[in-house]
Amino acid sequence: MSRKNRIAILGAGRLGKGFLGAEFLNAGWNVDFYDIDKKVIDNLKNSEFTVDMHTPYQTYKKKYSGYGVYDVNDDISKPLSEANVIAIDTYPQDIYMLYPLLGKVAKDKLTQKKRLSILVFTNKTNLILSITEGIKNYLNEFENKEFDTYVEVKDAIIIRSTFAQSNSALEVQSLAVTDSIIEKLAYNDISNISGICESDDVHRLKLMKLFTLNGPHAAYAYSGFYCGLETMNEAELNPFCQDVALGVAKITKRVILNEYKLKEADLNRISISNLAKDPILDSIKRVACNPIRKLAYNDRLVYPAVLALQQGENYDFHAKAIALGLLYVDETDEEALELQAYLKNNGIRETLKRYSQLNETHDMLIRKIMYFYEGLKKRR
Repeated sequence: MSRKNRIAILGAGRLGKGFLGAEFLNAGWNVDFYDIDKKVIDNLKNSEFTVDMHTPYQTYKKKYSGYGVYDVNDDISKPLSEANVIAIDTYPQDIYMLYPLLGKVAKDKLTQKKRLSILVFTNKTNLILSITEGIKNYLNEFENKEFDTYVEVKDAIIIRSTFAQSNSALEVQSLAVTDSIIEKLAYNDISNISGICESDDVHRLKLMKLFTLNGPHAAYAYSGFYCGLETMNEAELNPFCQDVALGVAKITKRVILNEYKLKEADLNRISISNLAKDPILDSIKRVACNPIRKLAYNDRLVYPAVLALQQGENYDFHAKAIALGLLYVDETDEEALELQAYLKNNGIRETLKRYSQLNETHDMLIRKIMYFYEGLKKRR
């Protein structure tokens, strides 16, 4: 691989270092990290980072150095414009803040007639069009017409899990048992990057992954928090958590296969079929964070619950998982605080209407969620 290839990773947290940074460095690319958090930046500037890689066959550690580090608060449009691939690894609600910067980079690429691939690594679906339009808002009419000739914005499915004590930590665990999937690129070759495969079917597969993998994962997290546990590893061994999460997994698979007219083979493409030789240690709070996003109508728990209601399937497990999500409290999580404040002032039915878009057509599901919520709250 020629050293002319350069990736800019916007977000140098767990995934940025433990997956993207490590794999692109392994492949001989120039790697630059960009972040807004001064502690993340200073740590990376002053030391190397270590990835503890967990595969089905072995567990090993590798140290990484020789990368660039930049503060997003500085004027970084020039170094960023040197990248031929940009990977966005930030919370979906923060991506809009990158539009002015990405607009500048797009202008430079169009002026230089050089091609750029922007890869979006987030579990949220249906973002690509809004991101593309957000960038184009900073271009003139001629540049808008030329945009697609030189710039591509591609979606990705995150299947490679990473964990660290914080985003600034330099010790990162990475679970490398199944490849992440990215929309097929037209303008850059990433075929030598381990842990990533390309596909023309990312939009559909990402929806499947959100429901069939992230849904049960969230159920483990919210039930684990309710039980006073700290790690996902503990939750996966807890009988109460297993009952909720495995029930969610079973029903979700059934309703998704039916709704999208899929076969088992379709789901196998995004399933984690292999187990690591030694599992990584993952925190419940990492998985449970941002409950407003995760309890939205089109997200991992509510939509499969609605499908179960519509298809005449058992929606008890999903209702219980949603109720547990409504009981999630974390003083450091702005979404959790907002959700709890609204619940306190407006009650559960109005909360589900506002944040989960559930209305009178979902009355049976709402009643079931309320039933579990009140019962679980009393036993807490």
